[in-house]
Amino acid sequence: MTEPPTDFDPALLQQLGRVVVHWSYVERLVSDLFVWAVEGQAEPLTVVTANISTGTLSEWIRNVLDAREDYSDQANDIRDLLTDISEVRTERNTLVHGVWALSTVPPSAIVQVIRLDRSAVVSELVVTPADLDALSHHICDLAIKLREILLKLGVTA
Repeated sequence: MTEPPTDFDPALLQQLGRVVVHWSYVERLVSDLFVWAVEGQAEPLTVVTANISTGTLSEWIRNVLDAREDYSDQANDIRDLLTDISEVRTERNTLVHGVWALSTVPPSAIVQVIRLDRSAVVSELVVTPADLDALSHHICDLAIKLREILLKLGVTA
């Protein structure tokens, strides 16, 4: 009889770390986009943006674009990208803030998720390194798109 696992698989932990680091970069880029949107200076606004969620910053950016009545292709691309980021943020938050448990089938793990906005308040997900790798790549794709938009706006990211 094999012994049950006593720790999470190193590949799983490595991929989760990649998700966290890549997401942090997306957060930085959204912060840079907010600074551009309000035509501000990055250094003083860092005090604000460092303490505000990406979701809130994204909503503020949308509001600024709407207030300017900016419906150009570029502004609409920003809105679309912010929507994509919001969807991925939900998945990322589910994993990062979920309650992790060892699985009897390594390298997977079980993540308990509590969501008050669903009919099933508590659910469990089985997560594998491949799942986290796919999420990490998706986050990287968003960062690339966001960085391209910032460069077009003249913001060095």
